[in-house]
Amino acid sequence: MTQKTIRNLSKRGHKTVKQLPKAPEQGASYWIDSPNGKREFTHPLFKFPAKFHPPIVRWAIDTFYEDGVILDPFMGSGTVQVEALAKGIDSIGIDVDPIAIYISKVKSTPIEPETLKKEFEVLKRALSNKIELHSKVEKIEGGDISVRKFNVEKNRLPIPPIPNIPHWFRLYVIIDLAQILKTIDSVKIRNKSRDFFKACFASIIRRVSNAEPGTVSGLEVTSIQSKKNKTRKISVYKTFFSKVESEIQNMAELWKASKKSADNVSVNIFSGNVNDILKKKKSFEDVSLIITSPPYCRAVEYSRRHYLEMYWLKFVKSQDEQVSLTHTYIGRKLVRRLDWD
Repeated sequence: MTQKTIRNLSKRGHKTVKQLPKAPEQGASYWIDSPNGKREFTHPLFKFPAKFHPPIVRWAIDTFYEDGVILDPFMGSGTVQVEALAKGIDSIGIDVDPIAIYISKVKSTPIEPETLKKEFEVLKRALSNKIELHSKVEKIEGGDISVRKFNVEKNRLPIPPIPNIPHWFRLYVIIDLAQILKTIDSVKIRNKSRDFFKACFASIIRRVSNAEPGTVSGLEVTSIQSKKNKTRKISVYKTFFSKVESEIQNMAELWKASKKSADNVSVNIFSGNVNDILKKKKSFEDVSLIITSPPYCRAVEYSRRHYLEMYWLKFVKSQDEQVSLTHTYIGRKLVRRLDWD
């Protein structure tokens, strides 16, 4: 069955529209085609599981917003925050996931694109003497360096304590990722640009790993993926540079939209349990509209999905920390009795 056939079958019974109507017909269902590569601000920055669709958020804002602040209590990767910013509306986001917090802050922080390009050139120059280190092994299907070579090269690099890390990455991929991260942290650039590059770095971790790249529910190296890995060629630097170049263009769209809307739009993002935060913060008194897509309980294992990224960005430093964090999520497949409240 072709992708076109699947698409046509999916559209049956739905009314195809370019955007959702402000007053949907009772009992009607609507189909919106994918943007198919169209740049939509910073939404594509990070592949977040069960991502909130921007057209739904736009429809909700256009239909229900009148004044005040918009709140998303289950923020995820910040779709509501980006859309509100582009329209010149103050917003608040809450999430318990460290990756969600980090990515959302980067996505909703406009950066002047020309300055960002110059800082990217600074970063590339700092990495220039490292790019060719594994160029030969990158050209070999399933290629890798020896354990001995790895042990020599890993000295003074920020390699995360991921249990059984060679299961998740080829050895030279670990070295390349660590070198990129070390350089991002050490090069002289603005902090908001540094965060932008680290977010781009986080977005390629899954892609250059041994794990199945498309799995939404969690993280695993499937038998099918293991077979593919034997013939895969992985270039970490090429993947990273390509991602940054693409996201600089997307950031340019957000910069342009934010300048048209207002310079003083506020995006406040809070990390932690939504019930505790809502009780303590007075800033929620100005909230007039809540738009959210709740966690997919028993369908998406959010903490497991971001397992590798959380280690690389140092949001967790041990298995105990990772497990402890997991029990704070609403979206997970198994919930202990102790967590039911």
